[in-house]
Amino acid sequence: MIRAMQDIDRLRRRLWSVVTVAPIGLFACESAPSPSAADASPKEAAPSDAKPTANGPRDDHPPASDPNDPDATPQERGKASEPPTPKEVVEETPDLPDPSTHCSGHGRVLLTTSTARSRKRDSSATVLGCPESLSSSSIGAGMKVLQRSPTQAIRDDGNADQCCYGNVVARKGRLFVEGDSTWLPRFAVAGRWSDPDAEPSLVGLEAATRRRVGAGWLADAREEQAAVAAFERAALELRALEAPLSLIRAARRAAHDERRHAAACLRLARAYSRRMITLATERDIDPRQLDRLQLVCTTFVEGAVPETVAALVATRCCRRARPALRSTLAMIAEDETRHAQLAWATIAWGIAGLSASDQRRFLAFARGRRPVARTVSTPKPLHAHGRMDKAEQEAVAAQAWPTIIEPLLAQLDRQAAAMAMVQDASPKRRSSDDAALDAPPNQSLSHNRRPFPRRCAKVHVPD
Repeated sequence: MIRAMQDIDRLRRRLWSVVTVAPIGLFACESAPSPSAADASPKEAAPSDAKPTANGPRDDHPPASDPNDPDATPQERGKASEPPTPKEVVEETPDLPDPSTHCSGHGRVLLTTSTARSRKRDSSATVLGCPESLSSSSIGAGMKVLQRSPTQAIRDDGNADQCCYGNVVARKGRLFVEGDSTWLPRFAVAGRWSDPDAEPSLVGLEAATRRRVGAGWLADAREEQAAVAAFERAALELRALEAPLSLIRAARRAAHDERRHAAACLRLARAYSRRMITLATERDIDPRQLDRLQLVCTTFVEGAVPETVAALVATRCCRRARPALRSTLAMIAEDETRHAQLAWATIAWGIAGLSASDQRRFLAFARGRRPVARTVSTPKPLHAHGRMDKAEQEAVAAQAWPTIIEPLLAQLDRQAAAMAMVQDASPKRRSSDDAALDAPPNQSLSHNRRPFPRRCAKVHVPD
């Protein structure tokens, strides 16, 4: 427990340095793009009172037959799925299409708008007439968040009385989100594979445990490969919003880091499964049309939270793993920490250019995505092989919220309030700067030799 808290404290201090490094008002001179009424999806138009949000990934619990198991046949991997959770019974309007056709899938539930409002989370905003998040104690075993695309489809059918909700899923690493789901690359298994350097660490390991560990490393390799596309897309989206060059370059460096992670995880997946596994690496990258508010929301969901969790998970796995695995896990832990710093630095830059009302909307959105705390215990044999199961990763994510994420959001809130005070008191100072810039060249201006606006394009991102 002491070491776990030390890991949290070190990570919190590194992320805190990124959020607080820029002086108040650093970006006050930039003209932030005014948030449009467009939704996070560029092809859908949102109502005027709708909040541009980033839809989280849909509930993606591992099926009974693990699709990442290299020993499974292609038919088993294609059919592996869990039966959907029974939906709440709702009163159906005969004249309208069945809304359940848009709200199908494991963990999703269809509610009437009146029921959803009675279970609304205190800080939740309203989108499409539905609360964006519901109380964790109101439905099932986890907090529910509004599934934007299915609910929009229900509205397009003329139904304004029902909302579609899904689970908040704890994930680690940068996510490539498409609508309400996350993309993962396909993999192929072709014959047996052996590595003499990896064989000694597998001596005496049971076949069932070996396959389970191999499937876990394959799942990590797929997530790391998906993160390559996610960072490349993030770099394009930052460039479209004229973000500081340091953020764009850091996103491109992160994509290179994720390629190394994917290769390392794939080697371990091959060693444990003793199968020749390959990943599909081709992916078309189409940047989304985001305004600044949408950017900070998507960065929080796809980067800040999962990268923070990934850094904690890798750090703890490194400490408990066998010596042969520690160098790989230490490399991943350090890189994931820098990626989390990049995400929080992006949010700090983005929120500085938002209006006070949009800053409050982002903070309410972010705090509404806190998952439910869970306490689990993973078998120690998996720890020795650098693994955590899904339940333990969810417990780490729940622990990261009160100890790291909430304090960082509170600091962003304080900085936003301080920035608002600076902007309210700044007209006199800005007029003085304008006078200095308009002064004749031969006039001595000792009180203002270097106007403040020259610093506005700078932002600190750790190397």
